[in-house]
Amino acid sequence: MGKKAHLIIDIFKRDKFKMGKSKKHIIPEGQLNFFEELEKLGLSTSNSNSSISTNTSEKSEKKEDTCNLISKNSPDGSSVSESNFSPEPCQINLEKVDLSIPNSDTESQLLTKPENQEDSLCNLISKNSSDNSLESESNLSPESCPKNAEEAKSSTPKSDTQSELSAFLDENKSDNNSNLEVFVPDRFESLEIRTEKKKDDLKTIIVEVKDALAKLKNTYTHMKTAGRGAFWILRGDSGSGKSTFLHTANFFISEVETISLQEDESISSFLKKLDSIKSESLKMRIVVIENREALTDYSEPELEKDLHSINRFIRSKKGVGYLLVWPCNCDNLETILINLSKKIGAAALLGIEQSSYRFTGPLKRQYMQIAAQTIETLNEGATLIDFGVSEQRAKDLVEQVPTIGDYMILLLQEITKNQSNLLEKLSSRETFKMWIVVVGATDPEYEVAALTRGSLSQADITKLLSSTEANVVKKLKEKSEKIGILGTVLDSKIIYIPITTALSLARKYADDNLKAKMKKVNMQSSNVSADKQAEERLMKSELAKAFQLRPRGLGQRGYKSQESNKRAFEKLLEIAKNNDHLVNKTIGAALLDCKLVHYFQIEDSFNGKIEVKSDLLCRSENFPEPVRLEIMWRGEKGASCAQIANYVLKKLHNYGKAIGLLD
Repeated sequence: MGKKAHLIIDIFKRDKFKMGKSKKHIIPEGQLNFFEELEKLGLSTSNSNSSISTNTSEKSEKKEDTCNLISKNSPDGSSVSESNFSPEPCQINLEKVDLSIPNSDTESQLLTKPENQEDSLCNLISKNSSDNSLESESNLSPESCPKNAEEAKSSTPKSDTQSELSAFLDENKSDNNSNLEVFVPDRFESLEIRTEKKKDDLKTIIVEVKDALAKLKNTYTHMKTAGRGAFWILRGDSGSGKSTFLHTANFFISEVETISLQEDESISSFLKKLDSIKSESLKMRIVVIENREALTDYSEPELEKDLHSINRFIRSKKGVGYLLVWPCNCDNLETILINLSKKIGAAALLGIEQSSYRFTGPLKRQYMQIAAQTIETLNEGATLIDFGVSEQRAKDLVEQVPTIGDYMILLLQEITKNQSNLLEKLSSRETFKMWIVVVGATDPEYEVAALTRGSLSQADITKLLSSTEANVVKKLKEKSEKIGILGTVLDSKIIYIPITTALSLARKYADDNLKAKMKKVNMQSSNVSADKQAEERLMKSELAKAFQLRPRGLGQRGYKSQESNKRAFEKLLEIAKNNDHLVNKTIGAALLDCKLVHYFQIEDSFNGKIEVKSDLLCRSENFPEPVRLEIMWRGEKGASCAQIANYVLKKLHNYGKAIGLLD
């Protein structure tokens, strides 16, 4: 082997942990940053403050103990989930390292990974727009903590929803960064594609442009009276919303259909293929001549030829009920079209009152409403605040633009800038997700639902800020846009777990220390088996769905826990008051055992301008960044909407201070 040092890493679990596979790796001679090498070897750790250097002498057999990350009880008597425990880093000088899973219940868990078009929005927006019982405590006993990752991978049964999940993940491959993705369309084509499968969504974000609709109705009346078709030259600035208006006219006028004549199609050929309108339910068909708004690629003879085709068609029997519309965004093209039309068909082609129609789109005072409703409908119920845009800033942007399309572009630039600024602050430290897990004696499912938005349990910052009048929140309301963008970038969620699930996890995944404390409060006896429903309950929970990128679904509305479970949970709360790290650890162990995460650590520190300790830090293969879980344990009177809002906003405030976003 020459002068290369042998670094043998044996991955196994002692005592009650089953033996896993051993793996050998050779590390070149020299200084070794231990945690960087762990990543290369397929291991994972989040403690960036710890390092190891090797002594390269082949004869040395010295082995140092791995550092113990000791949890310390909170000195401040804060709420259960806010106790502070500090992992203590250490320096190790070694050649042969034994990385085993410690048996001590206060040590952190170090585990291996398993192998493994042409117009913009207009007319937009307006508001018109299984069994949950538990076995008796005397019949339950916790089993040993998680299996090794290899065995967990092979032994965990396949979920009944595996196919459904695979299909969902395939369709949403980029969703692991969904918190940073915002959809703010500035063209109708992109809006139409986004809402193709949900037409009702499009209807909720479109409002009428009254003068344009009045013009359309008058044209229809004239067509009906004259028994023929009609032709419009629709002049409007780029971004004013001409396409949106034309393609959504049927939302406001019944018996209307809109079709597109694409730029790669000959106008004369297209018109020859059209059928007469024979349906009793269809009175008018609008044909939009797409992507011919400027003079760049058209000569006057070509335009004259196309206008002759249009004139012949609308005068024909087949053209009855058809309105052909030529949108344009420049005065030169408008003038040429008018002059040629007068030459070809005179008033019969253009009408007498107006040679063309000037489309201005929605009024400026509607822009904010349009933007807000668009963002809410297309972004899981998000608001401008969630993307760091205050009401005043949104008003200021309105004055800088001439059209609704330009406003949407400027708004997207503002949102992108806000996200980039915050990510820059995070880049020197760590990007992460921050999820709140609420476990309350009253099973506060309704309260959590009231404070979240969308199908992915996103924290609704606007609702959170309006749900409480605590002093710290009053100050945060003055910085609502900063809290909003922080919540979005951190993918902040509020996740509900039933107490039956929490009890099952505690009983099955308790370590020796927690077992002893549970026994003292008569939560178990020594000769019974563990709760066998724990894994099933966890996999049905909102927490599991969040890690699997699955929507939370409808839940179990109206469910109330049995009195025996409530009594047992009160006992668990007593333990958690001073030892919440032990109870939190059971959640981490369960997530690991069910392969929802491949690593977890209790009481992990986020070091910034201030130190913030997370109840659990988890790593999942579904996310590039770690997930920091904050567990809110509460009794009968501790999980109201106001109390949950206070807790979530306090956590966001602390992380915002650590990052340097908030004072």
